Amino acid sequence: MTISDPSMDDGEWDLGEVLTERPQPKDEVVVYLNEVAAYAKSKLRELHSITTDSKELKEIEGQLEGIEKDLEASRYTVHLTGIPSRMTENLVSEALHKFPLKLDFMGRDDPINALDRMKHQNNLLWNAQITSVVNPSGKSKKSWSIEETQAFATGLPVSAQNAIDAKIKELADRVNDFTVKSQSVDF
Repeated sequence: MTISDPSMDDGEWDLGEVLTERPQPKDEVVVYLNEVAAYAKSKLRELHSITTDSKELKEIEGQLEGIEKDLEASRYTVHLTGIPSRMTENLVSEALHKFPLKLDFMGRDDPINALDRMKHQNNLLWNAQITSVVNPSGKSKKSWSIEETQAFATGLPVSAQNAIDAKIKELADRVNDFTVKSQSVDF
């Protein structure tokens, strides 16, 4: 016997179900926080590409193995979640509220204020989208204050920041890509 939902008897659907928090996609970014090892690996790979002596190649490969271990010992995995576009808009609005426009007589925003707003907005996005960071020993940090997020972001090398920003953008782009487009490949 099937129990029918009385709200569905008249052909209606529940708007609340659509508006509640929906599952969001997840992804991750791996960053290695050992600039010395990264530099050494880059130099050794360059040397490896131009070396023809087999004895030297073996020596370089041995050094590369050691560098790989050093890099792996500095591996951090940043776990991310997508957020609804409405939440992104709310975070942008929150940043604008904290750093409102300061227009000059030409209608241009003060550049320092605009930069502060952009940084705050990015920190809010990271805070909303980073679900955990796993350190090299496998321990995870799952809850972050906005101040901790800011300290983490500013402490990372620019390349690591860029990788996280790119993955956050990719999550948003991929989610939005088929939110409004047809699912058909023929569309």
